[in-house]
Amino acid sequence: MQKAIAELRGLSGLTWEQMARLLGVSRRSVHFWASGELVRASHQERVQRLLAVLRQVDRGSATENRTLLLNGCADGTLPFDVLADGRFEEALELMKSGPGRARPALSPLSPEEQLARTPLPPEQLVDASSDRVHHEVRGARPARAHRVHK
Repeated sequence: MQKAIAELRGLSGLTWEQMARLLGVSRRSVHFWASGELVRASHQERVQRLLAVLRQVDRGSATENRTLLLNGCADGTLPFDVLADGRFEEALELMKSGPGRARPALSPLSPEEQLARTPLPPEQLVDASSDRVHHEVRGARPARAHRVHK
């Protein structure tokens, strides 16, 4: 769930407070989820639905997505409010699909680079020394109690 919250924040460009309003929880809950706390199933479902909508309407940058969410439509409806109410299909109709994120074109690796990245053969790894290097550990000094006079 941590990754989903991070992606939601990265795609939307919203503040923690705005994300909390969008999810119908406190800002503290969103912070907990982002740091790995357990999420109830109903909230997990809402996060995944919001993420699906934002992926579909993605305009290529968080700033553009934030603007899209917070700018009113011709009838004065904010897509942010529609999503906060849980009306995901209506929000999709309001915002339409976007072009998404541009993916960089990757060139193939040169033969030299492929060779450099090839893992060692198993027979070399088996023969590797697995002994620990000994580090001498000195004993710590015993702590002394020191009385502070007032």
